[in-house]
Amino acid sequence: MSFVNKLNNANGVITMEKPSNKLTGLLFRNLLPKDIIPFYVILALLGKNIILVGFIINKDHYSSSLKSAVKMILTTYHFRAVYYLGFTLLVTWLLFLFKNRTRFYVSIFVNFLFSALFLIDLWYVRGFNTLPTLHTLQAGGNMSDSLSGFFALVSWKDLIFIIDIPVLIALGVIKRNYYRNIPRNIVFSMGMLILSLTSIYCIAPAVNSISAKPIPMNWVFYRFDATNTIDNISPLGYEVYSSVLYFSEKRNIKLNTAERNRIAKWYQDKKENLPDNEYKGMFKGKNLLVIQVESLEKFVINQKINGQEITPELNKLVKNSMFFTNIHEQVGGGNSSDADLMTNASVYPIQLGTTFFSNPFTHYNSFPKMLKKNGYFTTAIHPDNGAFWNWMPALKSMGFNKCYDSSYYKTTERINMGISDGTYFDQIEPIIVKEKQPFYTFLVTLSSHTPFELADKYRELKLSEELDKSKLGGYLQCIHYTDKQLGRLLDKLQKDGILDNTVVAIYGDHEGIHKYFPKDIGMLSEQESWWKDNGKRIPLIIYNKNLKGKEINVNGGQVDTMPTLAYLMGIDESSYISTAMGRNLLKTNKDFAVLRNSTVVGNVDEKDKAHAVEGLEISDKIIRGDYFKK
Repeated sequence: MSFVNKLNNANGVITMEKPSNKLTGLLFRNLLPKDIIPFYVILALLGKNIILVGFIINKDHYSSSLKSAVKMILTTYHFRAVYYLGFTLLVTWLLFLFKNRTRFYVSIFVNFLFSALFLIDLWYVRGFNTLPTLHTLQAGGNMSDSLSGFFALVSWKDLIFIIDIPVLIALGVIKRNYYRNIPRNIVFSMGMLILSLTSIYCIAPAVNSISAKPIPMNWVFYRFDATNTIDNISPLGYEVYSSVLYFSEKRNIKLNTAERNRIAKWYQDKKENLPDNEYKGMFKGKNLLVIQVESLEKFVINQKINGQEITPELNKLVKNSMFFTNIHEQVGGGNSSDADLMTNASVYPIQLGTTFFSNPFTHYNSFPKMLKKNGYFTTAIHPDNGAFWNWMPALKSMGFNKCYDSSYYKTTERINMGISDGTYFDQIEPIIVKEKQPFYTFLVTLSSHTPFELADKYRELKLSEELDKSKLGGYLQCIHYTDKQLGRLLDKLQKDGILDNTVVAIYGDHEGIHKYFPKDIGMLSEQESWWKDNGKRIPLIIYNKNLKGKEINVNGGQVDTMPTLAYLMGIDESSYISTAMGRNLLKTNKDFAVLRNSTVVGNVDEKDKAHAVEGLEISDKIIRGDYFKK
C-alpha cells in the first residue's frame, strides 16, 4: 500500500496520511475486471470444446452427442473436467493484459482463432478420424488437390462454432463507448495463469490419483491414441500437447543401447518358429505387380446391387486367387502414403505427423531392396506429382530403380483428384511391358478417391435415384469404374504375354465411403445390411492364372502384406524376420491386427495384445531413430 507525504506548514513537521477509502476502492475495482466479453470468450471456448468432443464421439461426426460428451467429462473420470477448464484458461489468460478497446478486439480474435481451429479439427476428424497437429501442417500443400473432397465434409451444423462471433462484433459496434476506460488487470491475469497451470500439473493428476480407478498418466496423455487423449484433456489440450511435442521432439532421435535392445527383443518375441509349408517360394522368379487401389473396401467384393456385380473384374480374379478377407486398415496421418510405407517396408507409420514428410530418408530392409538382391528390376508408378505426400523421395530411398509420376503422362481426362484411371492405365501399360524381367512394379490408382463423383457416361450401375445421388452411390459407381479399368489393364497385359509369368497383388489403401461419409449410409431410406459396416477391412487379392481360388480368413493388417508376399516370392525368411513388423499370414498361428488407435481386433490373448500395441511405439522409434541404418 502506498502512502502520501504531506508537509504540515503550520508546525513544520512531516506527517504521514493513510490513503483514502476512495483509493482503496479504486484498487479493488481495477483488480476485478468489470467487462463481460473476455469471460464470455472463456465460457464459449469451454463449451465449444465439449461440443467438438460430442461430434467426435458420434460415429459419423456430423452431429454432436452433447449429452454423452458432458457425461463422459463430468462422471466417467472427474479429472477430465479440471483439464478442460485448465487448458481453456491457459489459452485465454492473456486477454486481461490488454486495456480499453484493444481487449475487446483481442477477445474477438481469440474466440475466432480457436473457433476456426475447432472447425478445422472437426473437418479433419471427418476425413481422417483424428485431429490434425502441427506435424500434419507440414503436408498442408497436399490438400490443394482434394478441395472438392474437403468441401463435402462441411455441414450447416458446423455453424455452431462461429455463429456467436458476428453477434459479438455487432455488440462491439453498438456499445463502442463501453470499452473506453477498461484498465489492464495484471494481477487477475497472473492469477488465471497460475490457476490454469496448477489445474493441469497438480489438481487434475491429484483428482485422478484418488479416483476409484485411476489412469496412469502416460495413458491420460497418450500420443498413440489421439481420440483417447482428446477425451481426457480436451481438444484444446490435445492441440497444446501435440504442439509441445512438435517443438520439443526431434524428427530424428538417437537410440541408446537400452532402446536398441528393446527393439531387438520385440522382434524376437514376435517370432513363431513354425515349419515351412507349400506356399514357400510358390512364385519364385515370377514378375510381381502390386496394385494399390484407392479407397477399395472389402464389402464391395463379390457383392451385387440390384443384381449387378459391383466389382465383376475383381470377382473374376478371386476365382484364381488367395483372397484375404480380414485385412484391416492401419494408415495414419499420411493416409495413402502410409499404405505405400507398410506394403514396402512392413513398419507402422509414425504416430504424429506423416512418415514420408518427417522421415523420408529412413533406412529400411525394404521389399524392393530384397527383390533387387534376387535379380528384380523395381519400379514405382503413381498418378500424382512426385512431391504429393513426398512419396517419390521416400520410395526412391527405399530402393526402387525407377519412379514414374504425373510428369510422365498426359492428363487428358480427370476424375476426382486427378488423371482418370482409364487414361492413366493406357499410358503405363507400355511401361510395364517394356520393363526388364523379372520385375517388381508397385502401382497406385486414383479415380476412386473422395468425393466419389463420376460423369454420367461412366455411371454404369443402375441404381435407384436416391442411392445414385448419394455419396454411397457415387462410391459404388467409382469403384465399378476403377474395377473395369483394372480389367482392361490386365487384359492388355495378358495379350502382351506378361501375365503368364506374373503374380498380381491387389489391395485397398484404406477405407472409402466408411472412412469419409459414414453418415450418408445411415440417412438412406433404402438399406442393405451388407453395406452398413465394413469393419475397417480392405481386401487383399493375390492372383495368378494357375492358382485355384482360396479364401483366407486370418485377421491381419496392411503391415503383413510384405512378409506374406516375400514368402511367396521365395525370399529367404531369415533376411526379413527381424526387420518386418508384420506377420507372414500364410505361416502363422496368430489371428489379430492392431489398428492405428491401438485397438487390437481378432482373436488375441493379453500377452500378444500387449506386444502388438507396443509395436506402434517400437515402430516410431525405428523410423525416427533410423534403427536399420548400418
